[in-house]
This record gives sequence, C-alpha cells and structure tokens, in this order.
Amino acid sequence: MIDQAIDELLDQNRQFYQRDMETMTVYQKNFLIAVANGINTGLSRREVLSEYYLESSANVQGVKKALVAHDFIDVDGDIISFNDPFFKLWIKRNIAQL
Repeated sequence: MIDQAIDELLDQNRQFYQRDMETMTVYQKNFLIAVANGINTGLSRREVLSEYYLESSANVQGVKKALVAHDFIDVDGDIISFNDPFFKLWIKRNIAQL
C-alpha cells in the first residue's frame, strides 16, 4: 500500500522532475545522481570526480552553489541532501545509471 502510494506520487510529479532535469547542466545532473546514489560527502574526491564526470573540485563547488540556489539540495556542513526526497527517489529509479 505504501509502495503503491509512493509510485503514484512519483508518477504525478514525473513531468516536473523531467522538466527540472532538462533545465540542468550535465554537471548538475551528474552531481544529483552522485548524491542520489548515496555520496553525501566527498564529492571532490578524485574517484568521485572521475566516476560521475564532475571534472574538478572547483566545478563541484559551482554546481553545488547553483543547486542550493535553485532549492534542489541543502548543505549542512559537509553533508548534502535533497530538499525533495521523492526527487531523489525518482532519480534513483529513472536515471541513476550514468
């Protein structure tokens, strides 16, 4: 029952999530995919930069700043989280594979 309600909610918001993703840069999408995959800290580590095609730590900082400004993520110290946990789930289910 709960799973069905979550599925319905994700389906109802699919258009909004797709539109949001279409307005983002490749780096912003990759950043969100990394966070959706559970990488909440250390996004500037060499292996994360390489795996998620984030380019450089300077680029990560710019992307993070833009995503915070657009209210997609929240940063608390070194921890990054989605403002909308359903958007995170939608990303995991639909585009988390690079």
